[in-house]
Amino acid sequence: MRSRRRVANLLAAHPSPDHLLPSGIMVAWWFGTGQYVPVNPDARLAFFAGVAVVSGLVLAAATFVCALTYQSANILMAGVRRRYSRELKRNWSSIIVSAFLTAVGPIGAMLVDDVRPAIGIGVALYCIGLLVARAVRSVWWLNYTLFMQDIAESTPEKYALPPVRTAHTRPEAH
Repeated sequence: MRSRRRVANLLAAHPSPDHLLPSGIMVAWWFGTGQYVPVNPDARLAFFAGVAVVSGLVLAAATFVCALTYQSANILMAGVRRRYSRELKRNWSSIIVSAFLTAVGPIGAMLVDDVRPAIGIGVALYCIGLLVARAVRSVWWLNYTLFMQDIAESTPEKYALPPVRTAHTRPEAH
C-alpha cells in the first residue's frame, strides 16, 4: 500500500510520465494500423479541427481549476500551496502549456496534410493522448482541491480561518 501511494505521489509531482500515453498511441497507430490515414482530406481536416476545439475546451477548464486551486481561501489549501509550491507550479505549467500546444498542433497538422497526411494524423493522435493525460491530471487536482474544501468544512473549529475584523469590530474604532 505504501509503495503504491509513493508511486501516486511521484506521478502527481512529476508530469513528464504523461507523455507515455500519447507515445503508446503513436506506436500502436504506427505499427498496428500501418499508418492508416483516411482517404478523404475533408475528414482529416474535420478531425484536426475537432481535436483543436476539444483542446481549447480543456485549456479553458484547466485554467479555471488552476485559478480555483490558487485562489482558494481554505487554510488547508494555503498550506498545500506553501509546502508544494514547486510541484503545483510544475503541474499547472505543464497542463496549461500542453493544452495550448495540443490546440495548436492540429492546426499545424492541417498545414502539412496536403504534403504528408500521415504526419498530420500522427501529430493529432499524439495531441489527443497528451490532452487526455493532462485532462486527467487537471481533474485530479480539481478533486484534490474540492476534497480539501470538504475537510475544512467538515471540521470548522479546527481549520477555521480567523474572523475578519472590520472597522465596526476593531477595538480602536470605538
